[in-house]
Amino acid sequence: VSFEDCSNSGAITHENAYTKNAYVAGIYGRNFSSVNVQLKNLTNTGAITSNTTYREGMGIGGILGEHTSKDGNYIASNLTNTGAITVSGTPKSTTYVGGIAGRYDGVSGKNNTVTTWTNSGAVVINLSAPVTDGAAAPAGAHYYGGVIGYTRYTDCTNVVNHATVTIDGNASEECYAGGAVGRLSSGTSTNIVNEATAIVTNRATSKSRFIAGGAVGQISYVTVDGLHNKATFDFQGKISVGVKEDGYEGPAVGGTIGMMHSLETYEELYNAQNISLTGEFTMSNMNGALAPYISFGGVIGYVGQTPTFKKFIIVCMFQCVKGSYIFILTRII
Repeated sequence: VSFEDCSNSGAITHENAYTKNAYVAGIYGRNFSSVNVQLKNLTNTGAITSNTTYREGMGIGGILGEHTSKDGNYIASNLTNTGAITVSGTPKSTTYVGGIAGRYDGVSGKNNTVTTWTNSGAVVINLSAPVTDGAAAPAGAHYYGGVIGYTRYTDCTNVVNHATVTIDGNASEECYAGGAVGRLSSGTSTNIVNEATAIVTNRATSKSRFIAGGAVGQISYVTVDGLHNKATFDFQGKISVGVKEDGYEGPAVGGTIGMMHSLETYEELYNAQNISLTGEFTMSNMNGALAPYISFGGVIGYVGQTPTFKKFIIVCMFQCVKGSYIFILTRII
């Protein structure tokens, strides 16, 4: 299957009081197949707007909403979005939103590549989790990025966001937010860049695992050569953390990467502008379990394993454990 030299300039609006699944985009909403797929020279200039209550699954992007593979090779190059992406409502399950793609998944061992994806359309996300008995109901994880919400088993090269990203919402359980990518998992990444202001506001009133980074929210098992945040990153709002069980991890916010779980190699990680953290931070110890960390860093918020760093000068991490403040400053040559 091949999509080449396709464009959309018309505005797309999706509104519904109830939608079981919503996949909304400028070129195509969803692809789920086992065949080889090639995407080349796709452009969207039309505004994408979605406002729906109680979705069971959602993928929204300027070019594609959700692209998942069962078996084939996926190759996507030269995808561009300049249309504004505006998403609001109350999701009931997992959500994926990105300037180019909400979700883009490959298959382990296949040739899955992303090359030269560029977003210049403002991304505005205002989502509230459903509330039950005064606490946020389990609503799955949420993935938000200036270019890609979530990608897995994919080699990414030249993924760049040029437009402001504003995320304002109530993260019920887990939320991964990045200026360029919400979450990167399994693959290689070269030159992942955010060049515009990212503002993330968490309005959760109960426990919240909010992972946010100026460029990428979370990275897991990805070899990186060039991951940069070149603009102001501002994390605002209330973080009120409760613990479900031992080992539960709290919020992590970093100027470039929010959280890193990996033993891979990282080259040229840097944050070139200010990171601002404003708001109220409280913690509770539920069911006698160990209270979680709240981790903040100028470059990386939290490092879960011990990766190899190259051309990486400094990591500044701020943590809070059971109300005690621990400052960690590490110089890595």
